[in-house]
This record gives sequence, structure tokens and C-alpha cells, in this order.
Amino acid sequence: MKFNELWDQELKKIEDDPKIPAGQKQEQLDLMKKIGEILEIILIPQAIVVGLMSLLILLAGVNLLNLTSPGLVKTGAIVSLIPCISGCCFLGLIFGIWALVVMGNPQVKAGFKAVRRQRGY
Repeated sequence: MKFNELWDQELKKIEDDPKIPAGQKQEQLDLMKKIGEILEIILIPQAIVVGLMSLLILLAGVNLLNLTSPGLVKTGAIVSLIPCISGCCFLGLIFGIWALVVMGNPQVKAGFKAVRRQRGY
């Protein structure tokens, strides 16, 4: 079920509840409508930001596998540590810390340098 449908159902419950006085019912409906408008304004940009950050984290992971772009890999790992920006808060924290630990490994640093030399950078 979509968010709008659930929201409309909740508004209908308030409208149909005989226990709520008319004045209070109108105040609740007005407040719920204002909250709904604010959520519509906030949720779309927030979804776009989460999508872009998730794409950045995914790209950073691929670069870590290929031992390219260490700056992008570190950036992706740090972004994944930020709650509510990565796609999954708990897993982002685990994998972000893991990526940073791996990036500190001397063998991985040597691997990045070897790939850079091989490609002529």
C-alpha cells in the first residue's frame, strides 16, 4: 500500500471517530494535513540524496575491489558511516569501518600503488 493511501486512511479514521469533538477533530485534521505537506517536501529530496550516496558507496566498493581511486574509496567509506544517508544505517557502519581498516593495510596500499604504476599514473 502506498504512503498516500495510508495517510488518507488515517485522516478518514479521524473524520469518522465520533468520540472526538468537532473543534478538536478539525484541529487534528489541519495538523495532519500540514504534516503531510511537510513530509512530501522533505521525502523526495531525502530519497534523492540517499540514492546518490548509495551510488557513491557502491562505486567506492567497486573501486576498492579494483584497487583504483583510493580517495573515492575513503570518501565512500566515510559516507557510509553517516546514519540515514547510506541506504542501510547498521550495515553502512560495519562496511564503512571495514573498508577504512582494509585501506590502512600495507598490502592494500602497495596494491593501489602497483595498479597506479601499471596504468602509468
